[in-house]
Amino acid sequence: MRFPFSFTRQKGGTGPVLGSDSAPTTTPPMKADNLFSHLTSNVNGWPVQRMAMVCGYAGGGSPTAIAVQAYFWEAITARWYTLGAAVNVTPNGGIAFFDTIGPCEYIGPTQSQDMPRPGNEEIIFVAADVSQPNGTYTFAVVTDLTNAGA
Repeated sequence: MRFPFSFTRQKGGTGPVLGSDSAPTTTPPMKADNLFSHLTSNVNGWPVQRMAMVCGYAGGGSPTAIAVQAYFWEAITARWYTLGAAVNVTPNGGIAFFDTIGPCEYIGPTQSQDMPRPGNEEIIFVAADVSQPNGTYTFAVVTDLTNAGA
């Protein structure tokens, strides 16, 4: 299996530095290597239940769990919101899961039938640095159709 989305952070090297990201404030569309845009359901209509993340590490030392916070964009209020609590992702460890939302295509009485319908969810991942060793940290993400109880 290959997760379809990834971004890399460095410690003691060149490129985006682990821990240098902050909560998003820019309105999408925007350019960010940690911006994950995904459909809210598969081609058969099954909703995305959660997102899975792994972190590969190449370097010296033994990294500890990295707290990663996910934020999602909501267009009507034009704001980024936290998507649950931060999740600890262990480099070269197991899979970490994030909750996500699966919005329905509700057209209410005050909304026009011509309004755009929800299709993609925009997610930004912000990884913290808690005295991690030098090296390259590659985060990979995939949407998951199974629920947390599965």
